[in-house]
Formats: sequence, C-alpha cells, structure tokens
Amino acid sequence: MSWLHIRDPIHGFIRLNELEREIIQTFPFQRLRFVHQLGTTPWAYPSGVHTRFVHSLGVLQMASLVLERFKFVGIMIDEEDEKIFRIACLLHDIGHPPFSHVGEDMKLFEEGLDHEKMGERIIKETRLIEIINKISVNAIDRIIFIITGKGRPFSKFDTIFYFILTGQAGIDRMDYLLRDSYFLGVAYGKFDLPRLLETLCYNEDYNIFWEEGGIHALEQFILARYFMFTEVYFHKTRRILDYHLSRAIKAFLIDKMDILLFPTNVEDYLKLNDNEILAWIINQNNFQDIFLNRKFFKKINQDSGDHPSEREIVIWEWLEDNLKREFSGDDFYFDRADKAPYKFEKPDSIQVVKKNNISLIERESKLVSLLTPINKRNVYASNDKREEISNFVDRFLRERRA
Repeated sequence: MSWLHIRDPIHGFIRLNELEREIIQTFPFQRLRFVHQLGTTPWAYPSGVHTRFVHSLGVLQMASLVLERFKFVGIMIDEEDEKIFRIACLLHDIGHPPFSHVGEDMKLFEEGLDHEKMGERIIKETRLIEIINKISVNAIDRIIFIITGKGRPFSKFDTIFYFILTGQAGIDRMDYLLRDSYFLGVAYGKFDLPRLLETLCYNEDYNIFWEEGGIHALEQFILARYFMFTEVYFHKTRRILDYHLSRAIKAFLIDKMDILLFPTNVEDYLKLNDNEILAWIINQNNFQDIFLNRKFFKKINQDSGDHPSEREIVIWEWLEDNLKREFSGDDFYFDRADKAPYKFEKPDSIQVVKKNNISLIERESKLVSLLTPINKRNVYASNDKREEISNFVDRFLRERRA
C-alpha cells in the first residue's frame, strides 16, 4: 500500500492510505481548506487561522492512535472496520458551513438542518459516495452512523467508534483542544494525550472505559475544555463578531443568491466558504468598518459571570425584555453563552475503573463532580448608545438585586 505522509504540528506525521488520498482530493474535502476552525476567533487571537481541513486530518490521526491501542490490548478489528472508522473520522466535519459553528449558533440553517445533516447529504450526493462504496455495500450507512449516531449500527464496532469519535472524551474534542491551543498560543486546552490513550480500554461488558491511572488525565482533559470555553470560545470579541458576521452572511446570501439562509442543495452549499464571504464583506462599507476598523459593538461592563444563579438568570432574561422595549435592536445585542463542559446525564458518560470496579468519572473525581454549566449573559452596545445602555443596565440590576 502506498501511503501519503503529511506533516502536522500536533501529531508529527499523518499517514493516509490510497482511499483516503482519493477522498481528500475531492472538491468537498478541499473546500475545508477555506473554512476556518474557529470562525471569528482570529480577531481576538490573530494566529488562530487553522482550518477544518487540518483538524479533519488530525482526527484521522487520532483514529490511528486509538486503533493501535486496541490492537495492543488484543482487540481484533478487521480491515473493513478499520477503513470505515478512519474515513468516518476524516469526514466528520465535511458539512461545516463558512466560519464553522456560527451557522448553528446564529440560526443560519433552514429549519431541521445543521452541519451534520448537510454533511450526510454531501457524502451521499457527491463523488465521495463512489469512493466509499469501494469498501462495501454498507460502508456509507456505517460512516453516517459513526459520525451522527443516526441510523443503525451494522456491527458492535460501529457503536464503539461513534462514542470514540463524538463522545465526551472523544477524539474529535481531543484534537481540537490541542490544535486550538497550539495555534492560538494559549495553554488552556493542553492535556496529557499519551496518558489518555495508554489507559483507554474496551470490553463487551463495559464498552469504552479508562484504567484508574487515567483519571487525572481525564480531569485535565475535561478542565481543558472548560477553560477553552471560558477563555477562548466565549471570548467577548468572538461572541459579538459572530453576531455581526451572521448579519453579514445574511446580507451576502440575499445579494448573491437571493436567499435568506444557507442553501439547502449540496451544489450551492459547497460553493460557500470563508474567503468568498470575506471578499464580499471588505467591499461593503458598513461591514468593512466592523471587521477591518473594529467598529463592532462593545461589551458593557456589567455581566452575569460564568455561573449565575437561577434567580440571576431570570433577572437577566427580564433585563433583555426591558432593553427591547427601551432601545432599537440595531443598538445592542443580548448574548447567551451556554455550555456544559461535562454533561452528567448523557449516555456517553466517561467510565473509569477504580479499585477493580467500573464507575463514572464524576463519582471518582471531586473536580469533575463540581463542574457546573456555563450560563454567561452579556450585553453589547453600539458606540453611540454604549454609555446610555450601560447606565440603563446598571440601574435595572441595582433595583432588582436590592
């Protein structure tokens, strides 16, 4: 087999087989070179210009490391299963729109669509299906299941691969945390990847679990994700520019395609990328001012903090209603930054072995058990109205908290 070797700052070399080489040379995959991993984050962290293309290659390499670990501990995976898992990892982000998650966060998709559903359409309606069908008659359905969890598994490994790719300790998260930290020049997302892989296990009774020696590495990984949200993904500049960008994208779609939201057909959808939209933005005076001259809405001083109480959240929701009555929607933006760094109720809870008994990470880690969702509320205002809106918010909060 002829392998293609690609250099990568996170994993060293990434190896692709002939089938994977054929996939990355298709237009849908090459398009990911022009979709930034972190949307508008480079306006806050200028070096964060890496793409979905390199992240997808990184997750493929993570799949290689997991498969090596499985073979080391005696788990027998045949060649077809291995091919399907690797390609699912390679294609897991194929459906992302321009600027990645801004599409879902700002509701730029038609009702019922998201990047995963568009990814499924892209796989089934482009040359990708011809390449994947070379593996087996069920390969497409298996890959869709591993990426989305939708449909049905064709083997026990399909469900295992789904959790390894997308789970709360999944390799998608592992790669993007390390990659984002590297390219942004921050340390928040770093964790002990070799230790996580060295303690990863599987058996038919427990499914995926980690040995006791991996508990501290899992804590580090979960906390890394928490800090990346508080310090990077929910950065004030990123949040407000996502809002401005969503308005710019809507204006672009009206101007260029005579539609209000992302196109639903694959051919038109694949024509969209960051570069095309940015080229349009810099020729529009109002958006040019926002993105090139940094004349975007600024955050007022008051905010809810990362973990407001239920009562505090109610007060902030009440504040939003009052802001809408007092000010124009063109003068302010009310932002809800919500994320649970670890979801205790999900079926993919992280299992660990402690004293020869299977348990959950939240039972064995005080750190993880204390993690609560981030529910931050911010108000951003135009330069003309910032002082007036800030004073209004200050009075409102003082009166309601009294």
